[in-house]
Amino acid sequence: MKTCTNTTPRDASLWRPEEVEVWLRANRGTPAECINHLWPGMDDRRERRRLEQRIRRIRKKLEEEGLDFSESRASHVPRATIHALPAPPPRPEPAPRTVEVAQVDPVTPSKMGREQLLAWAVDRAAVAVDQTPPDRGAYASNLNTLVKAHAELAELRAQRPDEELDVSALVDMLKAQVDAVPLEVLELFVGEYLRRHPKARISA
Repeated sequence: MKTCTNTTPRDASLWRPEEVEVWLRANRGTPAECINHLWPGMDDRRERRRLEQRIRRIRKKLEEEGLDFSESRASHVPRATIHALPAPPPRPEPAPRTVEVAQVDPVTPSKMGREQLLAWAVDRAAVAVDQTPPDRGAYASNLNTLVKAHAELAELRAQRPDEELDVSALVDMLKAQVDAVPLEVLELFVGEYLRRHPKARISA
């Protein structure tokens, strides 16, 4: 620790008895200690003796009031001495922000069909959203990707043609209901059959 001391002595003419009294009440020191603190750098012996006499008179007055000067409380550092404090340690650099990346299975998206690729993208985006804290910047980006992929997948599936009717299921359903089918409806089926098969013959 470096110490910087003001070497310019204080003028002895700047005598303030109230300042001396305050110092003596607080520090209970000797006249010499009082001079060292209030007039640091005072080397003139004549001036020091004159100041000591004045200080003794004030000190005696305080002793008559009951103040105990048997043990000095004065600091060893003069008032004009300045201690330079060490520079504070540098603040550690904040750790770089990390962005959570979802674990990706070893797949080959380039070989997927459009619907399969969109379904895979929805799954990956959902995992990324779950693994990213909401206060991170990547959360909004992952959520936006999920919403867009999900909407595109839903639109693609809505455009997909209806699945082919299961013929076996249809035959079973007609067999179960054939007795209740009106004659007019049966004639329609027979007519359509003969149209498709003109060489067919129906016998009673």
